[in-house]
Amino acid sequence: MKALKRITEELRSKVEEVTLDFSESMHSIVTACFPKAMITLDRFHHQQFCLEAVQEVRIALRREEMTRIANERDEHRLMLKAFADMGEPRRTRMEALSVSMPHTIRRNWRMAKLVPRFWHAANTYS
Repeated sequence: MKALKRITEELRSKVEEVTLDFSESMHSIVTACFPKAMITLDRFHHQQFCLEAVQEVRIALRREEMTRIANERDEHRLMLKAFADMGEPRRTRMEALSVSMPHTIRRNWRMAKLVPRFWHAANTYS
């Protein structure tokens, strides 16, 4: 800043534009030394800042999607487990899931619960 102050006030007031990065310290120096200058952010740092923001959003969305897929996979595994083998907490969770599932999946799951009964009945009467 000392070096810039050596330039006369008249010459510094003629500066119309200064290009900076996102440095706060440089911003304060430029506003103090070149009061009439318009501050412009340089394209490289601005583009880098935008790309980093897009990358953060992309990563967050990807994590969210991976979590959703993992949860669906867990729900699918739970549906495949024989209803009779489930403990009470899992049965309660399965019943709750069956309410939130689309109609066809809910119908198929309920039919799958009946299979052990049919199997048992067929083996009993043969």
